[in-house]
Formats: sequence, structure tokens, C-alpha cells
Amino acid sequence: MMTIAGQPFLTDFQTQQLINQFAQKTDLNVTQISTQQVFVLSRELLGEEQKKALDLLGVKEQTSLEAATERQIQVIVSPRFGTISPWASKATDIFNNCELKINRIERVIVYTLTLEGATEDKLPTAAERLLYDRMTQSLVYDLNDVNKLFDDEPPASLNHIDVMGAGRSALESANTTFGFALSSDDIDYLMHAYVNDLQRNPTDVELMMFAQANSEHCR
Repeated sequence: MMTIAGQPFLTDFQTQQLINQFAQKTDLNVTQISTQQVFVLSRELLGEEQKKALDLLGVKEQTSLEAATERQIQVIVSPRFGTISPWASKATDIFNNCELKINRIERVIVYTLTLEGATEDKLPTAAERLLYDRMTQSLVYDLNDVNKLFDDEPPASLNHIDVMGAGRSALESANTTFGFALSSDDIDYLMHAYVNDLQRNPTDVELMMFAQANSEHCR
């Protein structure tokens, strides 16, 4: 794996909006946020290959990622592990068409938060949710962990959600675990469809497909 540090991700206006959200929705006193794009490649590039990669990514020179200080927490948001982002599909094609043969390139965002008062190693859940979408992204605290993007694991087996036995609570638990973002009305609809009409348990894949079709990400 190779990483290339890029330009800031958010504008000044977007950054201030995010700081305001932390003030409104969490107990954290976030005084400053910096963001940086980091490009993650499936293999090391050297010499002319690296120079060409920097040109394609609009990076003037290879720089180091800014490290967090004592009063800062650094959070890395990547595409969801086990998926390939649309950005990666396009960028990988461009690299290969420009004779830079790589299996994949992804883009992750590094958030560095400056806080007043004592800092923990990790953010509380409410704060994490302001930085990423659990349906399409993963959040980690160590840049080395994004290497999981390139893990080639066999497909997982289907799991059934036991609404026939455990009832609505099983679907509510799956909604929280998988981050489906289903509303109460959505859960009512699915319970009626599977318990009354189909009379069987839904699979996790079926629920994910429903959630995606019902989400703003697919509109």
C-alpha cells in the first residue's frame, strides 16, 4: 500500500458548518478542524511512475500527512470496507489508461479535530456520526487500517433476520447494526410485508437493497 497526501477536502465555509454541528449536537468543544485528502494505492510507485501519479492527482509534490498534536484527534473516513467507490472505479481506469498499472486507488479523508479540555483516544458515537455515513463509509483512527480496502475476502453468507420469531425488535436491531437508516414507517412496512404477506424472514441482503433504494444516495 502507498499513500499520497493531497489537498484539503472541505472549504472554509464547510469547515465552519461542521464545527457548528459539533457545538449543537455533541458535548465536545471543537475549536478547529482541518481536512486532508489522502490517496491510497494498492502498490508502491517509484520514480517516473510516482511523478505521473502526482500529476494525475493534482498534487504538486509528495508531502507527509500532518500528525495530530496533544489536543487533537485524527479520524480517517474511507469508503466502506468491502466496497469499491465510484471515485475509485474512475480513477483506477484513468491510471491504467495512462500506463500506471495498479489494481486500485482509493481516496480517504483525514479529519484533524482540535478540542478544548481533555481528549480521549476516540470520539463519542454522536460525534463520529457527523463525519461519516455508516451505509457507505468506514471510520478508523489509524491510517494503516485503510489497508482493509484492498482485502480480497470471499463473499459472506446470507444472514436471516428473525422477524418471525423475535418480531419487530429483530428488525430494529438489524437497522442499528447495519446502519440501514430505516424510519419507523419503513420498519412497519417491512414487518407487514415479511410477516403477513411473505411469511418468512428477510435476509440482510434484501434489507440492504431496500435501504439503498430508499436512501438519498440512490436518488
